[in-house]
Amino acid sequence: MKAENAGKDFKMKNLNSLKAGLAALAVAALLWSAPANAQTHVARIDIPFPFVAGNEMLPAGQYEVVLDEFAHMLLRNPTETTIHFVALSGSYEKRSSANLTPATLRFHRYSGTMFLTAAWAPGHEDGRTVRRSGRLAEAIRASLAANGSASVDIDSGLE
Repeated sequence: MKAENAGKDFKMKNLNSLKAGLAALAVAALLWSAPANAQTHVARIDIPFPFVAGNEMLPAGQYEVVLDEFAHMLLRNPTETTIHFVALSGSYEKRSSANLTPATLRFHRYSGTMFLTAAWAPGHEDGRTVRRSGRLAEAIRASLAANGSASVDIDSGLE
């Protein structure tokens, strides 16, 4: 019985190591796949509420955010091995030139759920909007009917 459990534990540890390795490889592939002159920005941002990114519901927590100038964004909670890819659109939003230093994520609340809607790299006035998912479109329609929405920006605090 104990030998059987030890075998299962060994397999789980190997599976977790494999997942962590694949997550690191995915981040490295994104960073290396961009041309040499491309800018890639990495920041850590504490998000104090659960939120939707694309079609995925993610828990509150600290996230490593990787942004590049080719509409790629990756989110990774350091306590997990999963990397979440977020598709950015071709649309831009401006932010105040008085606060260009930190990386910033914008969230909108629709129907009681927070949605990631835009991201700014440190030092950039123009941010990319998140490509509208079916889940976000549905929440916007429901929110318009109920006449309620709100937005919040969260900065990385890193310069």
